[in-house]
Amino acid sequence: LAKITDAHTRALVAAWADAWDEISPDLTAVLLDILTAGEKVTRAQLLRSERLRKALTVIAARLDALAAGAGVRIIGDLRRVIDQAGGAQASVIDSQLPPNSGLLDDLDSWSRVDERQIGAIVDRVTGQITSRLRPLSREAMAVVRRELLRSIAVGSNPRATARRIMQRVERGFTGGLSRALTIARTETLDAYRAGAALGRAEHADVCTGWRWVTTFSSRTCPACLGMAGTVHPIGEPGPLGHPNCRCTAVPVVKTWAQLGFPDIEEPPDLLPDPQA
Repeated sequence: LAKITDAHTRALVAAWADAWDEISPDLTAVLLDILTAGEKVTRAQLLRSERLRKALTVIAARLDALAAGAGVRIIGDLRRVIDQAGGAQASVIDSQLPPNSGLLDDLDSWSRVDERQIGAIVDRVTGQITSRLRPLSREAMAVVRRELLRSIAVGSNPRATARRIMQRVERGFTGGLSRALTIARTETLDAYRAGAALGRAEHADVCTGWRWVTTFSSRTCPACLGMAGTVHPIGEPGPLGHPNCRCTAVPVVKTWAQLGFPDIEEPPDLLPDPQA
């Protein structure tokens, strides 16, 4: 899963960087022409520039293409993510059962899952990705226009002014990248969790629910730490965290005594204690 989300990140960052590298020389040239044309440039003069309007049209088109491309890139891996999640659940469950118990004879039970259920997950996550990416280019373009209109006075050095404006515009342009990355990671993880839930449902006879597991690091937020270790019913969706949340659900198996093995000593839980 980490490899897939990292690949999304690399692809999206590369696409945004390439787009900016194509756009920035022309936009810089337009700004320098405007800023060196007189002692002071007004907002009205800036907005009347035909060359600047053409540059903004190109930027808008590139942002639209980037948003569309981001959707294609993220959605393309959804089925693989769901399959990995669902297929892995049997192995995680089997690791918690008594040795040679025979309770989980078929680890490939995921292959028998109703294709319509998997398709429904893909459709739902695809819809979420599409709807959340749709306003991305409009919002980024609004920031680009706003930054172009700030600090337009020539001052003593038009090149320094143009450079300052370009830095601000670039931040507005790549603001779209930041949102695309959040959507990519959040929705991919959501698809993974949905696939895992479907996989757990296939083994409801040996599972009692799932446990909220988080990564213990300096990046872990207090909300996730507060939920770590909590146990939830098998049919409850989750973990329902925040955008970019890295928490996961680990299936909880019935005690060995409940499974019909009262005379076998059950080993201690290997998951770390959140409070500790």
